[in-house]
Amino acid sequence: VCGVLALAHMLAEWLYQGNPLHRLRLGLATGILAGSLLSGWFIHPRLERLQVIRYHTAASPEQREAAARSFGAWHGVSQAVNLGLIIALFPFFWLTITPPPELRLYTPLVK
Repeated sequence: VCGVLALAHMLAEWLYQGNPLHRLRLGLATGILAGSLLSGWFIHPRLERLQVIRYHTAASPEQREAAARSFGAWHGVSQAVNLGLIIALFPFFWLTITPPPELRLYTPLVK
């Protein structure tokens, strides 16, 4: 929801205020949204299924061990995606709160 709102906000700024769409900021917002969707729709359901197999009483010991190995690998992927999303948020927020030079309202004291 936040990723969609961020993209809608950038689109509204472009349409109503004439603020230019910066490629880096747009790319970061799109990448963050894509990473969140990948994590929520693909990685997380797979982790849930593997967790059920790991601790389900009807599964064989071989199935449990295979599920535990697979869970460890997918959990690492999930954590890497989460870390990437957190790291990408910092430049996105910086670009969002910092106005472009042509829109700054102050003039420098020293030229």
